[in-house]
Amino acid sequence: MKILPHTLEASFRTLKVLSFTLLMIFAVVSCNDDDDDNMVSFLDKHGETQWKFQDPNSDTVLYLKINDSQANPFELWLTFLANSCYVYQSVEDDGTPEILENTENKLVIRVDESNDEYTIVTLTISQNVLTVTNEDYENGELDEENIVILFANQDDIDNIEICAF
Repeated sequence: MKILPHTLEASFRTLKVLSFTLLMIFAVVSCNDDDDDNMVSFLDKHGETQWKFQDPNSDTVLYLKINDSQANPFELWLTFLANSCYVYQSVEDDGTPEILENTENKLVIRVDESNDEYTIVTLTISQNVLTVTNEDYENGELDEENIVILFANQDDIDNIEICAF
């Protein structure tokens, strides 16, 4: 008869440990779900903002507008002021963008141009500065890398003249 109380006591301890473990797992999962719900994405936070790069040593001006759209995360307007019109390009013009990372201040996009060529575009924002890193890959190897620094801007880009080709 002494075996039964000992077995019952061991079972009760096992049940307590199991209950505590399940409670801890539930607490961790609940906290993780709350963190995901409270996380603001790059596109949500910076969508509809615009940025400008102007080279003081040339006539080059580049505008970039961040959209709140995963299908079309950003658009570009580029001019060499002598022409007075802008070349327009959407990120989706080169292929379908695949968002690899979309955190509060960082967006990483992969755009496949062909089976062997793709581009990784990384946008990071710190205060009023946008850094755009463009990495072109060919056959899986980095072929070229460009970095452009843009600043927050409020110019009227809705009425920019687009060059006719």
